[in-house]
Amino acid sequence: MEQKLYILSGKRGCGKSTYLQKFVKYLDKKSITYTGVLAPGVFEGKKKVAIDNVLLPEGERFRFADHKVGGGQVGFSKNWKFDLDAMDKVNEYFHHIEIKDFVIVDELGPLELVQNKGIFYACRLLVGLKYKRAVVVVRPHQVETAKIKFSTSPRIKVIDTDTKFSSLIK
Repeated sequence: MEQKLYILSGKRGCGKSTYLQKFVKYLDKKSITYTGVLAPGVFEGKKKVAIDNVLLPEGERFRFADHKVGGGQVGFSKNWKFDLDAMDKVNEYFHHIEIKDFVIVDELGPLELVQNKGIFYACRLLVGLKYKRAVVVVRPHQVETAKIKFSTSPRIKVIDTDTKFSSLIK
């Protein structure tokens, strides 16, 4: 399998995390191994109130951040309060990760791509080319920054939620 980095991008609420959840099920059906983290939103009605993390493939789920308008952390986010213990847990997971066919990272933003904070060990893994294939969620305004950050990757392709799963495993 040729090394490739897929950057999954799209507007807020377009279904990036849902796409990855379905992709994981697809990989299971094809007996393709994977590791990484999903970041599904937690909603009250239509309002996103929190973000959980799910470690793959184990499925361990825990709270990663709570929405706090104007009550976020200095240096992190004005509207999200991150659980620093959860952040450490995800970093530790990526630091000791066993590389599989796919590495999945949902999601990298300015914390990781610009400030080297957040789940920075996922960035180290990707910059160090310690993967066969990777799918990384990045918001549209951060795609060019991600391409520069991961310029060591031999093949980078930007995809969206309409991309067929089968094209990612070719």
